[in-house]
Parts: sequence; C-alpha cells; structure tokens
Amino acid sequence: MNRKKLVSVVVLILVGLAAFWWLRPPSEAERVAKRVTALAECLNKNAGETNTVMALKFNSLSGMFADSVSVDISEMNLNGTYSSSEIPSLVSRYRAMLDSLALAFHDLAVTLDGADRATATFTARATLRARNGQEQTETHEVHAQLRKVDDKWVFTRFHEENVLVR
Repeated sequence: MNRKKLVSVVVLILVGLAAFWWLRPPSEAERVAKRVTALAECLNKNAGETNTVMALKFNSLSGMFADSVSVDISEMNLNGTYSSSEIPSLVSRYRAMLDSLALAFHDLAVTLDGADRATATFTARATLRARNGQEQTETHEVHAQLRKVDDKWVFTRFHEENVLVR
C-alpha cells in the first residue's frame, strides 16, 4: 500500500470513530448531568430578560420535577416540600425580586443509585443582583436526588452538605 492510501484509510477510520463517538446515545450519568445543567440554565436570569425568554425557561422548568420535591438548603426561605406545580410559581416569585441571577453548578459528580435513581453532587454558586442594585454571592455544596420517570430524569430532593459551619 502506498503512503497516500494509508493516510486515506487512517483518516477514514478516525472519521468513523469520531462519528461513532458523537452519535452514540448518552449514558444515564451523562443524561443526569445534562439535566442538572439544564436546571441551572432555566433558573438563570439576565438583566433585561424578556417575558418570552422567561416563558420559554418556565416551559422547560415545568417538566423537571417529580410530583413532590423536598428542598433543604440553609439561608433559603424556600425550604420545605412542594408539588411540581408549585415550583415554577415559587421560582417566578423569587426571580421577580431580582434584576439578575447567575447560577452555575461546578464539580458535578453523578452517582447512579440503581436503574431509576441517581444523586448529583455539585457546588452551586449563585450571584444575585437585587432590583436596588445590591449584589450577593452564595456558594453551597448541594446533593440533588433524581428519579427516572417515563424515561426522563426528574428532581425529587435538594439538600445541602454543610461544609463549613460557624
């Protein structure tokens, strides 16, 4: 085989492997990680966000939660157990008090707890700017528990890991 044919064969094999890698179905852990990232994107609020963008985010948000969701994160006045229909209205009320909300999840680790349960552990960092211009940054180590319902991962519980206690 001459050099030109060898290079062509190697390139075709690499293209085939790349196509296989990109087109393969995601693993369950990757699907959970994508769901967690999508939650952060839905909760974010940019200054001057239009009602259309907010409606699109809330449309995505409505299918992310189980029938009953428990929240236990310090320094939040939203702790409790909520139905999936209550969560979008709570988020809407909270976002209305803010000019912007930048939420990012760092160090995301997913643990599958069986075929239909998973735990996502991440560091949540939120930078909030109130309507009066006051800015605040919060950082929490969060465990989100998810359950697979109708082939979709939905959130069932959020609780905080107390890393540093005063």
